[in-house]
Amino acid sequence: MELLEIADASGELVAQASEIGDLGWFDVDRLPALPHPASLACRMILHVLARGRETEDG
Repeated sequence: MELLEIADASGELVAQASEIGDLGWFDVDRLPALPHPASLACRMILHVLARGRETEDG
């Protein structure tokens, strides 16, 4: 079995090319749908997006 490095020397995760290719959702036209609006996951995603917009607006 081949041993793959999952992190660099600083601890940052290193994506393997095969992992990225297998995911298939990175294409902007094939992004997954948001979770149900009542879910915690959806609220967290929307919160992060709103914070990013606030940061961009200054």
